[in-house]
Amino acid sequence: MMVVKMATAVTPIRQRRQVFILATLMAAAGLAVMTAATRRMSILIDMAALTMS
Repeated sequence: MMVVKMATAVTPIRQRRQVFILATLMAAAGLAVMTAATRRMSILIDMAALTMS
């Protein structure tokens, strides 16, 4: 969030919307990657638990 504020402070007003959209897209992509990674990890952990038992 701090990076977004700094970016909006530096850029002129007409570019702020583009910066905001870009930051939102990056955040959404990061969230999607995180959820996919955690889901994959949980599947791997479940598989390991099944093989161990």
